[in-house]
Amino acid sequence: MSDFEILYLVLMILGIVVSLMMAYIESTKKVTALGQRIRLPFCD
Repeated sequence: MSDFEILYLVLMILGIVVSLMMAYIESTKKVTALGQRIRLPFCD
């Protein structure tokens, strides 16, 4: 595998992990300063 293929796989895995973490934070309904920073740009 080339470096670009490994980078692509790592980015895909990171994207999945981040989306799962955001869904978990939303399901717990805990509003923290970090959560507000993450959510506000996507509310527009």
